[in-house]
Amino acid sequence: MPRDTAKERVRAREIYRENLPRSLWKAAQKRARKAGLEFTITVEDVVIPARCPIFDVPFQAPGDGVFTASLDRRHNGQGYTPANTRVISTAANKWKSALGIDTARRFLAYMEDHDAG
Repeated sequence: MPRDTAKERVRAREIYRENLPRSLWKAAQKRARKAGLEFTITVEDVVIPARCPIFDVPFQAPGDGVFTASLDRRHNGQGYTPANTRVISTAANKWKSALGIDTARRFLAYMEDHDAG
């Protein structure tokens, strides 16, 4: 199998950036199919805001850091529907998955207590 050249990798990244909503949609479609989840969103439903709504930072280009755009299911027990999806940063999506709501509340309470002291 031939190896990708640096030029091919750069072009692939450019294509991904140019087609980011479609790329996010296609990746989510693949995940939904694999997990047996409902998938009713269209590419037009993948709206990428200028900033991550969780961390309030501008999105980075794919491959440039943790603040790249990521398609999130607000409620992980549900599928990819227009009402259940939004674009947040990869960092926010990973924290959301890792922490869960109860742990996030405990973390916030700890931070509030620590900052008050």
